[in-house]
Amino acid sequence: MRTLLVGLAAVMFVGILYRLGSIVQLLVISSLFAYLLTPVVTWVESFGLPRSLAILLLFSALLVLLVIAFLFLLPVAIEQFSQLQAGTLIDQLETTLNTLEDRIREPLARVGIENLNLMDWLYGVINDALRTTLNSVPGVIASLGNILLVPFLMFFLIQDSHLIKHGFISAVPYRYRAFSLNVLQKMD
Repeated sequence: MRTLLVGLAAVMFVGILYRLGSIVQLLVISSLFAYLLTPVVTWVESFGLPRSLAILLLFSALLVLLVIAFLFLLPVAIEQFSQLQAGTLIDQLETTLNTLEDRIREPLARVGIENLNLMDWLYGVINDALRTTLNSVPGVIASLGNILLVPFLMFFLIQDSHLIKHGFISAVPYRYRAFSLNVLQKMD
């Protein structure tokens, strides 16, 4: 009977995790980043700054790095988009595909493939990609919301990391507590 209850509880737990998958995913991503950034916050905190100010300083530095990276990538993206709009990129691609088709037409004809028509295939791929992109707009909007939630969760995970560790240790049975403390210390 006990085994049945444990199995039922495990199935229910997996079902709950499946239903809350996006929330669990956000927590895992936030926890991973918080774990990676906690040593930096602790180092900044060693200069006498309060922990919350050290976290905000780190987030500000990361935001500045992201803006700089965006500013460097923006001209490249604009250039690519303008080439795509002007048709030069498509013309280059069409020329390359026609050259490739001319080179492989004879070897393919020997194995029974007569009409390859790579340009029609390419236009089909582009059409499918555009259709998929337009269908995924709601998912992109939801992802942007999740991207904004990750730093918020990270702030509190870093800020309260000592309390979280203490809560975890207090939940571990007494006979395993020393081992758990040892593992946590080695992880840090």
